[in-house]
Amino acid sequence: MPKTTLIDCCIKKYAYREVSQIYQELEISVEGLSQSQVELMRENYGINRRF
Repeated sequence: MPKTTLIDCCIKKYAYREVSQIYQELEISVEGLSQSQVELMRENYGINRRF
């Protein structure tokens, strides 16, 4: 699947959903990530870096 098609698919997936459903699916809240979530993501994906 071309990258643009994948991005379009993701946008359409969330476009008509309630915000609360999106938060639930992404396992986040309006307050953002908890410190433990940040640490887990850093372990899994590494730290944010500038290119």
